[in-house]
Amino acid sequence: MTCPPKPTAPEYTIKSVPPQEPGEVSTHLYGQITEVLIGDPIILNLSAVNPIMKPDMTLQLILKIPSGMSVISTVFVTGGAGQYTATYELKPGDIRNIEVQIMANQAGEFTINGDINYYFGRDVSTAEGKSQSIEVSVKPVPGSSSVSIPSTTSNKGRGITCAAPAPGSVQQSGLGSILGLGPIGLIWGMMVGLYDYKRWRKR
Repeated sequence: MTCPPKPTAPEYTIKSVPPQEPGEVSTHLYGQITEVLIGDPIILNLSAVNPIMKPDMTLQLILKIPSGMSVISTVFVTGGAGQYTATYELKPGDIRNIEVQIMANQAGEFTINGDINYYFGRDVSTAEGKSQSIEVSVKPVPGSSSVSIPSTTSNKGRGITCAAPAPGSVQQSGLGSILGLGPIGLIWGMMVGLYDYKRWRKR
């Protein structure tokens, strides 16, 4: 008696799945307010995210402040001459950012630029760079013209904004400004004082 052949296991064909395209590094330059008056604070954030499918990443963030603006404060950055930077090591999925608070010393349209440089692992040959920019519109304070006075303090690049006198106004100076008197009031006071002095001498 002949036994039937044993069933054999079906053969499976393993298809190779094409490798997934690596995700790009996500970068963003963000300003909370982009339409301000002279002297108003502007908070800027420049950030980057290392995609989860990427290896460890070395990241450098650079924020460039245009002429006509002063830096009020920074968070975890070093800088000078209008450029502020920080360098980080990012694990997959991590995000890092730098924050700079500025104000405008003059009216106008300003472009703020941010540069992002990075490479993966220890292979510097994979280095890449991106740039981001935003536009900020600065208007003069209503009812006055403003001028910028360079600061002489140790805060580099910081300015002091003051309002210029309105057209047609009379500026007090000298003793009159100290006593809070106008020119006519000051003359009248001097005449009264002279009259009292003469009366005192006749006694």
